[in-house]
Order: sequence, then structure tokens, then C-alpha cells
Amino acid sequence: MEPSVMEKKLEKGKEKCLDPFKVEPSVEEELSEMDMKIKDLKAEVKGLKRRMDFLNLILSYPWKAEEGQEFDFKSLGKDFSRINQLIRQLEAYPPDKFYDKFSVDTLTLQDRLLGVKEQLNRYESHIPSCLLPQVMDGNIGELGTSDELPVPPTSRSSSDKAVMQTGEEVLLQPPQEICDLAIDSVVHQVLEYFKQRSYGKIGICGSNSWKVLIVLKDLPEITSNFCVRSVSPSKYPINMTELKMEITELRTLAADHRPLLLVDIMDKQVDLHNLDFDGVATVLAIEANEVNEMLAVDLGIIMEDHLLPWKLFCNNVGCVLRDYSTLQYKAAILIEECHCHLLAIVLLAAALKGVTDESEWELAHSELIWRPSSEVNGTSVVMINVLRYIWERMDDKSKNCIKYCITLSEMKDLHYALLIHDWIGIGYADTEEEAKSILEGLNHSFLLEKVAGGFFRMIEEVRIVLLNIFVSGKDPAYLMQGDLGLTRIPDEMEWNVKEIHLMNNELSVLPAHPYCPFLMRLFLQGNHNLRVIPDRFFENMPMLQLLDLSYTSIKTLPDSISDLFSLQEFFLRGCDLLMKLPACMGDLTNLKVFDLEGTELIYPPLVIGEIVNLTCLNVCLYGYANHYLEAKKKEKIPRMKLSELSELIELSIEVHPEGGWWDDEVKELMNDLYNLKNLSILKLHLPNVGLLEGSICKKLSKFRFIVGHDEPPFESCVPQESEKEFKQWEKSLKHINGEDEPAKIAEVLQYANAFFLDRHWTIKKLSEFGIENMKELKFCLLVECNELETITDGEDKKDESQIELESLQYLSIHCMKKLESICRGPVGCRNFLFRLKFLALHTCPSLTTIFTLPMLYNLENLEEVIVQDCPRIKNLLSLESSDLTSGQFLPSLKKMSFLELPKLNSISSGLCIAPKLEILVIFCCPMLRSLSGMDISSKDFKAIKGEREWWDTLRWHESEMCKDEQDYLNNRFIEIERDPCLMTQLTNN
Repeated sequence: MEPSVMEKKLEKGKEKCLDPFKVEPSVEEELSEMDMKIKDLKAEVKGLKRRMDFLNLILSYPWKAEEGQEFDFKSLGKDFSRINQLIRQLEAYPPDKFYDKFSVDTLTLQDRLLGVKEQLNRYESHIPSCLLPQVMDGNIGELGTSDELPVPPTSRSSSDKAVMQTGEEVLLQPPQEICDLAIDSVVHQVLEYFKQRSYGKIGICGSNSWKVLIVLKDLPEITSNFCVRSVSPSKYPINMTELKMEITELRTLAADHRPLLLVDIMDKQVDLHNLDFDGVATVLAIEANEVNEMLAVDLGIIMEDHLLPWKLFCNNVGCVLRDYSTLQYKAAILIEECHCHLLAIVLLAAALKGVTDESEWELAHSELIWRPSSEVNGTSVVMINVLRYIWERMDDKSKNCIKYCITLSEMKDLHYALLIHDWIGIGYADTEEEAKSILEGLNHSFLLEKVAGGFFRMIEEVRIVLLNIFVSGKDPAYLMQGDLGLTRIPDEMEWNVKEIHLMNNELSVLPAHPYCPFLMRLFLQGNHNLRVIPDRFFENMPMLQLLDLSYTSIKTLPDSISDLFSLQEFFLRGCDLLMKLPACMGDLTNLKVFDLEGTELIYPPLVIGEIVNLTCLNVCLYGYANHYLEAKKKEKIPRMKLSELSELIELSIEVHPEGGWWDDEVKELMNDLYNLKNLSILKLHLPNVGLLEGSICKKLSKFRFIVGHDEPPFESCVPQESEKEFKQWEKSLKHINGEDEPAKIAEVLQYANAFFLDRHWTIKKLSEFGIENMKELKFCLLVECNELETITDGEDKKDESQIELESLQYLSIHCMKKLESICRGPVGCRNFLFRLKFLALHTCPSLTTIFTLPMLYNLENLEEVIVQDCPRIKNLLSLESSDLTSGQFLPSLKKMSFLELPKLNSISSGLCIAPKLEILVIFCCPMLRSLSGMDISSKDFKAIKGEREWWDTLRWHESEMCKDEQDYLNNRFIEIERDPCLMTQLTNN
């Protein structure tokens, strides 16, 4: 008879004992080692089973897996059943059989475990890493990260972990709403499990597990499909024999329905392994956390795992929930509104990380509760809402970068070096540091997730929503019908959106009482036929934050405007027929921006003082308010109290006063200004120079002062482009109808970068305002100053190092009767007009000199010159014969225009000028009969514009310009017709 393995081991042990120096383990030690091996295998099985159950949990929540990806948990469940059988076999072997079976069975067991592990790894690779957090015992999945890029991975740093652990200790008891949500989530997982399988064993452990059985027992989905038998300690103490009978009886009763056994187990020591549950769907509930110790279940559910939405939110929102307990309730509401969409929860939490402003959390909630009026092509509305909240708060560069990633859909994984290189190359980022910062932000917000090897990946569901909804411009939350010439409003059902664009149409009627509970922005500007807003129009717009009614023909605002308690921005520009504001406007206490530019109100609105949260106010007042009140037999113009508006940052008041009423009003207003501590932008019309205070300019980042009584001339000689350009400058001063008092103007001029001097009647030199006060001046527009003879006078200069208009870039002069020159006497200063780019001289009948040779050396940056209607001008350069010199001048000049100059006979006066000239315009200059190579020496020349008669009679200096060059210019000639709109014609050409 062949000896057993045990006998061979004992015999071999005796032989080895003959060697006194070699110590071999005893049989007992080897048996102990094998026993430890079995325990290790059981622990590994337990960990893998935990991973499978957790994956099953994640997949029970609503989220969109990658197309074509399937998760076969049935085969995994069979693998675990076989593995458990092998382990129980190993444990059940008697000692004499143990050695014979151990090696074979352990190898089989390890092979099966390896297969299960590979399958789980494959499944986990298709789950967004942000949904596999370290919030439970043991690591779930392999979340290793690469150090190739200095961008934090999705897992927390060690310091963050400490913070979050502290936070979790505070939040161990989640709100009751979250606990109820967890129970609903477990019930949902059980139902989903039995939809896919007829039978099986589910074990639910943890606190409140018994509540799940209560819910399941009476659930219509259960009672209509199962024959249910419920066993609980209070009704039926757990007894193995009686429980077997219960199972047998249930099988007999369930003729037409599947049998379902619900067992609530209180006894932690009970062993159910020997019970036959075949053919019976079974759900076990136990308070302990080790249901597998009692029975090898097919699906193990831990109640605490279903707090996953809460844990994911807490981990990704940061420590604000710990530090601000009031936000915990808001967090619970947000999680409920996400309807257990885990990815949406993570994205929203990351977007709110560090946000302590409760109003921002409320905005997020309002975004979540919006529902479209029609279905959205199988896309999760929750994901659309969350991504909209994130998208609307992203800067343009980040949006462009994420759009670029979407276009590379054929490349699933994108290397960070490729992204940074391409973003910089396309222009989405200016520097490598900026590109890395954008990538870091996208990673932190989970729009891109980091995978191994320095690669990044966009979660498929995120990519689909961004591509189909936001990048394509098909967001159902927006009604985009602006600039279409509509005469009828869209159906009221379409108004159930977040944003409505109906601007620049031909609408004349609005719906009487639209229901817009989610509307946040309404754009109706540019509908010139719109005259009346229905009385109840604004009643059902509780969330409206921005309203634009500019450039409409409305005469009044309805009282329902006061129902817009969420309104923050209100635009009423250019409403010519609107002259008063209703008293109920004072109820708009959340209003921050109120813009009435171009809407002339009869008198200052009293209600403005009640809107205490205003940060920006732009008001336009009627110039003849006193005459209006006299007609209405009212004695006093009401005063607008600004002292109450402590939050005001920007103030603009435009008025053209007559009758002196504004003089008194503005004096009181100036006193209020000093109490507005936050004021940094001020645009104001002051009737006289005496009210001008240079000290107030010190604290202002932007200002525009219009000083003096404006009596518009019959026809303005200032081009609209020049006035428009003036208004673009951040610190500007316009002085109208001035006389003497240059010192008061100089107080503000020293802070200004733009100066518009209109009809000053006594000044003879611009330098009378003090050249030293014009160090920051970049724009200067001078109009109808009849005594002005020159800009600066070199004879007045006392200090040779004094800087003269060094910063000036734009100088335009119009209708100056006595202007003789730009600079009288020696230039002296090397930096005089050094940065000048644009010079225009219009209608200056006394002007004889434009440039002198000393000035030419300074004008290195001049790009355009316009000279029009200056009858005494003979040439661009006034030179003595001794001034003639070699070299090129005006190196940056690209365009010259000479218009209506009857005495002009030369351009360059023999000097080589404008080597980069592109355009030359000659109109109505009959004495200019020839051009030389010095006049046109540029290789970049593009066009010469003039009258056909002048061009045909033009003579060329043949010694300076060959036939080919003449032909070249002929091909670039553009005819100008004699037309009253000369400047328009030149612009169009």
C-alpha cells in the first residue's frame, strides 16, 4: 500500500534529523503556515469581493458609461461562488488528506483570483477616477499618479487628507435628508439587481439596514412580481430548522410569482451557510458589517457605502462644510437635486470648493432645479445643469482649451506636453506657465482627469454634454432669437428657460403674464416698436437678475417691476419717451447696476437713494427740468440723495442744464461724493470751473469731467470719430465755453490722459494750462479756440530739461482762426511730441507752419497726418535753405492726407520722408503740380487718392522717378469725386 503524503513527510523528517546542523520546520509548523496561507487567501477574496460590490454600487447610480462598455457581474459572481467553495473545501479537509489537496487547490484558487483581479482592474479603468475615492476601508481601485507634470492629481495631498479627515469627523452624522437618500439608494440597487436576475442572495449590513426591508415589503414593484415572506426577530426569532421550513413553504406558495425572503438578523453569531436558498430571492439585513461571515452572498451592500454622494461632495468641496455649518443643509439639498448622479455631484462640489457665499450656493441650486420644456436627446438634465453652472463661470481661455480637447475626440488620452504646446501655438495661452495653470484648473474641476504617464483624459459623459449642448450652442436653457426681425413673440411655453435673447427685432407686443420661474437674463433691447409693457409682465420672474429694455419706445414701467427682487442689472439706455421712474423702483434692493445712459429723466429720481446696494449708476437728466416744473406749477426740483449709496463704485450723471437748476443740485452732490468711500469711477457734468476739485481725482481710477455750460453750435466741426475716441480714455477732461481760470483746469489736467478744449475764448497758448501738468496727456482735441495762436512757445521755456508733451499720441485741432504753428520758437526739448502718432489740422486759416526741421527729429512715431482747409499752407515742412540735410525723416509715417490746400506746392521740400508710407491723399490742391521720389520713397506704397483732373495733369520728376515707377503709381491711383461727404468717401475708399 502506497504511504500517504503525511507518512512520507514524517519519514522525510526522520531522515533530515540525522543532520544535527540542519533545522527543518516541524509538521505542526508547516500546518500552521498553510493555515495562515488560507487566511491570507480569504482576506484577498474578501478585498476583491468588496471591490466588486463597490463597483456594483457605483453602477447602480445614474451615470453614462463609455459606449460599448459592459460590466458582466454575473460571471464574476459565479467566480466568487467557486472560490468560496474551494476555500471551504480546504478548511474541511481532514489532516491526512490536507497535504494531498492543498497544493492543487491553492494553485486553482490563485488562478481564479488572478482572473477576478484582472477583470476588476479592467472594469475600474472605465470608471472616472473621481468616483473611486478613498472614503472607505481599503483602497478601491488603483489610483496611482505620475509626477511628470506639476499638476495635483485627483487624489488628495497629505495635508488635504488631514483636513478632510477632520472635516469628515465633524460630518460623521450626515443630515437626515442624506440618510433617507441612502435608504432609497439601497432599495434602488436591490430592485436593479432583481431586474437582471430571477434569484440570488443579497446581504445588507450596517445601521438602518432593517428599514430597507420595511420599504421593500410594501413596494409595488416587489409585491407585483414576488411572493414575499418577511422574517424578523420581533415576529419570528431566528431558528435554523424553522427558517428551513419557511424557505420550503415559500417555494410552495410562490406558484405564479418569484419567491422573495426578507430576513432581519439580530444574532451576529448565526451561520447560514448550510441553508439551501436555491430558487429563492433572498435579502438579509444585519446591523453588523460582516454578512459574508454568515452566508456567501451574491451581492453585499453596506449601508454606509450609500452615503457615497455625501462623502464625495464633502471630499471635493473642501473644508467649507466644516467651517460653515449653515452650508451643510444647502449641500444636502444640492445632492438631492443631483438625483444621485455621482459625476454631477463631484463636478458641482469641485465648482463650489472654497465658496462661502451662501448666495452662490443658492444660484447653484436654482441652476439644478431648472427643467427643459422638452426632452433633451437622452442626455442627463442634471449633467446639463451642472456643466452649465461650471461653463458660465469659466474664462474664455479655459473654454477654448477645453473645446480644443473635445476636437481631439479620436485621441482618448492626451499628453500634457502636447496640450501645452498646442494651446500656446494656437494662442489660447500666452506662456507655458499660463497653459499649465489652465490645465491645473481643468484637472481640479474634473473636466479633465489625470491618468498614468502624464496623460489626461476627458470623461466621456462630460465630453458628450459639452460637445452637444454648449460647444454647439444648443443649450435648451437659452431662447436665442435675437436679430431675426421677428414681429411676433415666441410661444409662451418657450419662455420657460434661463435666458431669453429677443433683442433687435420688430416686436411691438409682449405676453401679458408669462410664467418664467427660472429666467435669469432677459434681453429685449433694440425693439423700437415696443411701446407698452403689460402690467403683470414681471410677476412670475422671481429669479431674474439682468433686464435690458434699452432703445425701446416704452413710456412707463409697470408696478410689477417691483416683483423683480433678484434683479441685479437693469439697462434702460436710449429710451427717449421714458421720462420718469415709478416709486416702487425703490423695492429693488438687490439692484447693483442701473444704466440710464441717453434716457433723459425729467428730474433726478428720488427712488435712487433707496436702492442702497447700487454699485454702478448711470443717469441722464433733462436739461430743461425747471421749465417743465414751471409748466406743472411745481416749485422745487427734488434732490437725488447719493449719500445713502455707500456701496457705489461707479457714478455717471449726464446733464445739459439751463436755467441754473443744476448749479444748485451739483453743489450738494459734490458734498455727497466725499462720503462715498468706495467710489472709483466718476463721470460728471459741472456747470462752472469753480466746482472742479483736483483733489477728488486722486482716489479715482477713471473719470470724465465736462466743465462749463454747453451751448451746442449750429453745426459741430468735430468728427464723430474724434469724440468717440475721446470717450474711450479712462481719465478725461472736457472744458466748454471757458474764459480765463486756467489754474482750476490745471488741477485736474495733471491727472488726465485725455483733454478736449471746446470754445475757450481767451487762451492764446495751450501751455498756459502748464506744460508740467500734461505729463500724462495722451489725447488732445482742440476746437474753436479763437485766440489760440500756438500749442507751445519755446521762448517761455525756463528749464532745458523740461519735458514737453512727451506722452501725447493724438493731437487734433479744428477751426482755429489765429493758430499759426504747433510750436513757436525753438523746440529745445528732445522729447517734444516724441510719442505722437496722429496729427490732424482742420480749418486753420492763419496756419503757416506745420513741421520745422528740429521737430522732424522728434517725430519718430508719427503714423498719420491730416491737413485740411488751411489756405496759407504751402508745404508740409517749413525749411530755410540752410536747413537742407540728408537722411530719412518721419520713419513711421504711413498715411498723409492734404485736403483743400490752395497754396500747397510741395510735400517734402526736398527731404527724403516717410520710407514706410502706404497711402497718400491729395484733394483740391491745385498748386501741387508735381511729385518727386522724395515725396514717395516707400517700398510699401499701396494707394494714392485724388481727383482725376489733377492726376492727369500731374508732372513727374523724371530724374528721380523712372517710367516703371510712374506706371506702378498709375496702377495704384484711386479717384476721389467732388462730394460734400468727403471724409466719408475717403473712409470708404
